[in-house]
Amino acid sequence: MPTETLYQKTADVYDIRHNSPTTERVRILEKKLIRKYARGRTLDVGCGTGYHLDLVEDIVGLDPSREMLEKAKAKGKPLVLGRGEHLPFRDEEFDTVLCLFSVLNVCDAEKAGQEIRRVLKPEGIAIVSVASVWDHTHMSFWKKLRTNPNGFSVKGFRVAGERAKLRLFTRRDFLGLFQGFSILEFDSLYSLVRPNWNNFRDFSGWEKFLLGLERIFPKVYGNMYFGVFKRID
Repeated sequence: MPTETLYQKTADVYDIRHNSPTTERVRILEKKLIRKYARGRTLDVGCGTGYHLDLVEDIVGLDPSREMLEKAKAKGKPLVLGRGEHLPFRDEEFDTVLCLFSVLNVCDAEKAGQEIRRVLKPEGIAIVSVASVWDHTHMSFWKKLRTNPNGFSVKGFRVAGERAKLRLFTRRDFLGLFQGFSILEFDSLYSLVRPNWNNFRDFSGWEKFLLGLERIFPKVYGNMYFGVFKRID
């Protein structure tokens, strides 16, 4: 299913579907990174209904779905219809680019990475999150340690009665999207605890303990990856 169709069909319920304890933890980490690193004129690639638009003063939202942009109008920020693979902006126009919550999993990530670099000023910042290869499986952390994840490249799912696919990234592939960048920070979520996507069940006390504990475990095993990149060429 094309990206535009996917989000057209889910625009009315998108915020409800993602108002879950699982997504809340993703949002908390994204907000932390935005507040720490975002500066100057900012572009939000795949802004959706505009969740992140409130976090930056000088920001433009871009999305391929007209229906999503209609929802985002309530944020009162400039909005542009477009795709991450073909950003309709001048070279070196932005100080910061956000590309969050699986946008790169549903588009041509290599082209989007090149476009992000093109529109960023020298030493500009890209703040990105993606679903990793580990989101394909419900393995325990200990089994992850003994498994080669390279075969977990695509995850199928159903939404609004339609089949859709996510491209999943190894850490190496994720970092490889940002050639000409240095990495300022890499983080992850859900290495010890299975995320409950589209499920409103709260985490148990034991799971919350593990979620705290996983902050000291190797970041490569998280179901979600987060990266902050600085353009250096």
